[in-house]
Amino acid sequence: MNLFDPRLTIRVTFVIASVAAFSTVRLGVADPREQAGHAWPELDAGDAIVSRTDDAVFFELAARPPQGLIKFARLNNVVLHVSASTAPANTELRLTQDPSMWSIELPESLSFPTQIRMAVHGTPLLMSVPYVATPSGDGAIVLSACHAIVHGDKLQFEPQIYKNTVGYWVDPQAWAEWHFQVKQGGQYVVRVLQGCGAGQGGSQVAVVLNDSVGELSRVPFTVQETGHFQNFVWRDIGKIEMDPGAHRLDLRVLKLARTAVMDVRQIRLEPVGRVSNEPLAMADVEPDLVPPLLVRAEPRPGRRVRQTVDGYDSQRVYHALYLPTDWREDQAYPVIVELTGNGPYRNQQGDVCEGTVEHAVMGLGITGGYGAIWLTLPFLNDEGVSNVKQWWGTPPQYRIEKTLDYWQRALDETCAGYSGDPRRIVLAGFSRGSLAANRLGLANDQIAARWHAFICYSHYDGVVETRPYPEADRAAAVARLGRLGERAQFICSEIGTGPTSLDATQNFLHAVHPTGNFLFHRTGFRNHSDRWLLRPSDCRTELRAWLTENTQTD
Repeated sequence: MNLFDPRLTIRVTFVIASVAAFSTVRLGVADPREQAGHAWPELDAGDAIVSRTDDAVFFELAARPPQGLIKFARLNNVVLHVSASTAPANTELRLTQDPSMWSIELPESLSFPTQIRMAVHGTPLLMSVPYVATPSGDGAIVLSACHAIVHGDKLQFEPQIYKNTVGYWVDPQAWAEWHFQVKQGGQYVVRVLQGCGAGQGGSQVAVVLNDSVGELSRVPFTVQETGHFQNFVWRDIGKIEMDPGAHRLDLRVLKLARTAVMDVRQIRLEPVGRVSNEPLAMADVEPDLVPPLLVRAEPRPGRRVRQTVDGYDSQRVYHALYLPTDWREDQAYPVIVELTGNGPYRNQQGDVCEGTVEHAVMGLGITGGYGAIWLTLPFLNDEGVSNVKQWWGTPPQYRIEKTLDYWQRALDETCAGYSGDPRRIVLAGFSRGSLAANRLGLANDQIAARWHAFICYSHYDGVVETRPYPEADRAAAVARLGRLGERAQFICSEIGTGPTSLDATQNFLHAVHPTGNFLFHRTGFRNHSDRWLLRPSDCRTELRAWLTENTQTD
């Protein structure tokens, strides 16, 4: 039995992170003894006193509730993390759900009084009033799984971070609906983000558009098998005409082909013919991925855990490991190694980079959380006793030896312990990390031999010679390129001009390495942030296709 098959289990375990190591509220792993925000009497949770902040729900309990459960109505939120103020670090709490109710299971060892903190994505929202979606800045109307109203037997919103889907769809009479407002009438492309397990494809489904009177139109389509219910792919299924005003969209089964229909994470209605000469701002495009938290726990599919290789101080030196949702011990997986940008970084557009392992998202965006191990590696100081947020090593020497040693050991442990394929390791970096892909990744023959391919986003080694670290000059960068050989590099950048632009990188490489296996692409966004990869775009689609092509096994 596959315990991670959503058809078989709806129970998920949430592990409490170490309070000492994870005290940043923005990560959703704050001290569970924090102030509990504003009272929220609208959410009935039995004997618990409920309150909320802009990213969490709190349940205050004076004594153990009946059956050891906190029961409450389903919310319109992805659940990131559940913790208890009186539980030891790494204590596991469980969240279970059915179509209308959620329950938090309290362990027998928990002492009272206690505070339960359920971290969620976005402001906590009750399901009692239908959520009405409005157009995003790019004109698209985004209908997310968390806002679906479900009908019928078993169909439900599955809130765990690695699912985030309308799923458990085994009843052909069940259906889901979304409410939204159209501001500009016209024709819209209907796109569905769906997943479907092996052998379960082929069901006939229809997107049905309604107004206050009744059905207006429908777009039928056939469910595509994707190999796993959490392997989500975007499908363009047709077009619909919509007038301004309030609408409802239903997703209904016309014919069930096998045991289960599919999982659906998001539906996008994109206006036809919308053209802009301006690069997009990330704020105008709704994400289709929610980053998982970094926790101290045992690895499992869909969980991102903090680790330290043997011989290093685990309090100050660490990396992050994420096993894909389809992970199995007996199968080898490509490894996407992510290197972060410098931090703390802020710009006038609101782009943020903390320079830490915790805040990395590039690997998640590249893989979608499926089909590849995501490993975020740190840069260490000269002595190798601490992660650093800016560059690598310690100024002015910026030594790389300890960083490279840590990388080598982490790669060995990941491949040996978690089925990483040493022949398919892809090095990916943003900003500082993009520079480091060549500066450190090709620094010597030993480390250069580890990589199968490279992804460089925003900045490239040798294009600008005034970086503060040694060997930033053009001649040294060209010498490092000699170790690249015929291996592929996907090189992308935000839209812009100047010495750090994609054009400048192309000109540099055409001059110094004209036979290189390079693919260049603009992200389509003006932001200097790895979070564009959490959003659908032509560049991300191209990047995922490139990755598949370059990591296929013989």
